[in-house]
Amino acid sequence: MFKTSPAGMHKDEFVMLFGGVYEHSPWIAGKAWELGLTSSHDSPEGLAQLMSGIVNSANTERQLELILAHPDLAGKVVDGWNTVKGNSDYEDVNGHGTMVAGVAAALSNNRLGIAGVSWRSDIIVVRVII
Repeated sequence: MFKTSPAGMHKDEFVMLFGGVYEHSPWIAGKAWELGLTSSHDSPEGLAQLMSGIVNSANTERQLELILAHPDLAGKVVDGWNTVKGNSDYEDVNGHGTMVAGVAAALSNNRLGIAGVSWRSDIIVVRVII
């Protein structure tokens, strides 16, 4: 539990406190507050679920901004492809690609976040599922 209830915070206070949860992307905390925080978001688990849902439902441009702002993933992303439609619209419609990218390719030995299993790899976003 948090010392101060997130549901009881003003927007500026909430964004200041939680805006860094997703690196340099306070828009996620802002959107969480705008959606309406309830007592179900007063636990780390409840707040994490809300914020990850915002990331997963964000458009491709916003998700790419997040990846590029991440200290472990920035500079590793190359142009993507949608094998379903045969174009470059590779939006993650299933909502798990960003986490998978981090586990796979996050830098290691930099004392930030996690060490990816293939830290020297680049990330190419490919949509292969309808």
